[in-house]
Amino acid sequence: MAAIRFERVTKKYDGFTAVDEISFTVEKGEIFGLLGPNGSGKTTISEMIVGLKKPSSGEISVANVDPFFQRKRLAGIIGVQLDYTALPWNIKVKEAVELFASFHNIKSSERIRFLLERFGLANKKERLYKHLSRGEKQRLGMILACLHDPRVLILDEPFSRLDPVARQKFFDYLKGCKKENKTVFINTHNITEADKLCDRIGIIHKGKLCAIDSPQSLVKNIGFKFRITCPVDFSLKINSPVTKVVHTAVNTYFFTNQPQELIHVLQKSNQNFTQKNVDLTDVFLLLVGEEFND
Repeated sequence: MAAIRFERVTKKYDGFTAVDEISFTVEKGEIFGLLGPNGSGKTTISEMIVGLKKPSSGEISVANVDPFFQRKRLAGIIGVQLDYTALPWNIKVKEAVELFASFHNIKSSERIRFLLERFGLANKKERLYKHLSRGEKQRLGMILACLHDPRVLILDEPFSRLDPVARQKFFDYLKGCKKENKTVFINTHNITEADKLCDRIGIIHKGKLCAIDSPQSLVKNIGFKFRITCPVDFSLKINSPVTKVVHTAVNTYFFTNQPQELIHVLQKSNQNFTQKNVDLTDVFLLLVGEEFND
């Protein structure tokens, strides 16, 4: 059963197409990641999911609710953590959590205590928001998003400011959500963490969905096993087994299944190079034509 559904969704701004006839579903109980460069349409998609923006055409549903026209119903279904959380500078952590709890009619102090402990802010509950670090502000935003135990979580860049300990605690919490058959939608630049956490990943570029599958299948389906990287100013004309070459502003990348001949040529010309097995960053590189910057 689809928790999030996009059907031929387009979003235009003054003639510019930010999202171009995108269709996809996120299943109930799935952790789904959306990856793409800046300006690819990721943020617009997240804003339409939470009802902040109306699509120019197409249909969107979140748990069978129209997010733009049924925002009141949507509020009880989803939890939203943005890249920033707008709170009064002089509000205390505990006051912010209690305020949001009142919005959802949450009277149990046990839920508040659990989340403060889970995200490492139990000893900071009396601290003013303005005195929190950027990572602590992000953790507070996660607490506020998870407070009412939503069926669907929408997270924008959730890993960007977390230290390793906080990140692992958050991973464990999201895996617990999955076990409870809840849905998690992550908009992220962190391809490494998305690879570890997500059941499926969508790659978006210039408003179009380029690919969508499990991380393992995305890597398998690119058709190459090895990537050889050389400096950007290196030029090499060689036929098989090099079957794909990508030039960027930083490097030249050769994708191949049989690297021996290419390595021999590079060594003979005293050319610096590195070799590695392909991974999810290479899927992005081949589809988008540029490096993915975490």
